Amino acid sequence: MTSAPKATKDRIVLAGAELFRRQGYKGTGIKQIAAEAAAPFGSVYHFFPGGKRQLGEEVIRTSGALYGRLIGLFFGPGIDPATGVERFFCGAVGGPQDPLREIAVHGKSPA
Repeated sequence: MTSAPKATKDRIVLAGAELFRRQGYKGTGIKQIAAEAAAPFGSVYHFFPGGKRQLGEEVIRTSGALYGRLIGLFFGPGIDPATGVERFFCGAVGGPQDPLREIAVHGKSPA
């Protein structure tokens, strides 16, 4: 797979994850996901022939792995649970320093 199709697929998955998080699965449409991902509508079905359900499954797999990585960031050695929970939820509100966004976009933990 070349980088352009992979980039398109990744944008679709990231857009789906964000829209599902904000609006819920039922409140999000395939056309909206394609528009948010700046991808042709047909690309969604090219990468996810099973439609929204298959995309939703991929979003869960991808997001699950992402959240697994975050556990180590927020609940690492020497961090008490209360501080870890506070840091996690403060990070989840978004913004340019959002650890979720840094990992999703850049594939690395924030510095």
